Amino acid sequence: MRKRIVVLSALILTSINVFGQIEGKEKGNELMQFISDLRQDYKDTPSQLQYFSDIGLCSPYPTEDSLFSKWAEDNTQIIKDKKRQCYQLVLTWLYQQGRNAVLAPFCYTIWWWNKERITNKVYDKMYPLASETDSLPANDVFLWLNEQIETGTFKTACEKELKSIGNFWYFIWTFSDIEDPLGRGGLPNDYKGGNNTFGNRFLYSAVRNPGGLRMHIYQRSGIITNQITTIDTRTDEQAKSYGIGNQKLGTWLCWYVDENDKLYFIYERATQKKIFYCGFVRTYSNNKEGVTIEQNRKRFEVSLRKNKNNK
Repeated sequence: MRKRIVVLSALILTSINVFGQIEGKEKGNELMQFISDLRQDYKDTPSQLQYFSDIGLCSPYPTEDSLFSKWAEDNTQIIKDKKRQCYQLVLTWLYQQGRNAVLAPFCYTIWWWNKERITNKVYDKMYPLASETDSLPANDVFLWLNEQIETGTFKTACEKELKSIGNFWYFIWTFSDIEDPLGRGGLPNDYKGGNNTFGNRFLYSAVRNPGGLRMHIYQRSGIITNQITTIDTRTDEQAKSYGIGNQKLGTWLCWYVDENDKLYFIYERATQKKIFYCGFVRTYSNNKEGVTIEQNRKRFEVSLRKNKNNK
């Protein structure tokens, strides 16, 4: 009963958070198609065993035909168990995102009222870790902090120090803007006229990306070592979506494998009208030479967006 309540709550809060801004029947259709595709992929696990075996996620393909039935039965259960573990993690994080959507308007407003105070608290704790010099510009410190999040060293390098600003202020900070907090806060120049006002910042960070920094820190995969595509109906035709660029039309489901043999999925479904995605998306960070490279840790996201040519 408890699991059913958690699942139902997660779906309700996710619908409010992700699909509430889309009108008509599209939101329901996308959610049902997503669930249907995941269920079909789960049923198709026996036919996918060779892929998982090839990367060492289950035992090697048997050399004797008489052993195949037992091998298939045992390894189907192994892979299905790993998939279910991922589903449970996704449901838990969807529930957290729904909770964040409820809290974000209040937490972001509190941060805005106290942004200089909180930014200074974070800066004072971080700059001794970020640089050996006596001072470092605030934005450089926050760029360093973001790099620790992207590369997976946040918890060991700075989480304890950051939490020493106080549990309440740390919690409020995780609903804020990590990029240029006292400037534009990462607000795009083409977002609603680009004016750096509380209204635009609120819509972008508390409504469009509720609790974005908190998810950016904590909703991450392990270190990815391999991947397997189990559904791919994409074509070369593309549609444009604001903020994420061109997307190939069709459906894509890919399973990522981390260094501990855990599974994580990324699901994308794009039409000319909209793009829906749920799962672990690519993340990028600049190396010491300033070159942007893809990280081997993915970040969990879910979104339904209207494409540019169908606004």
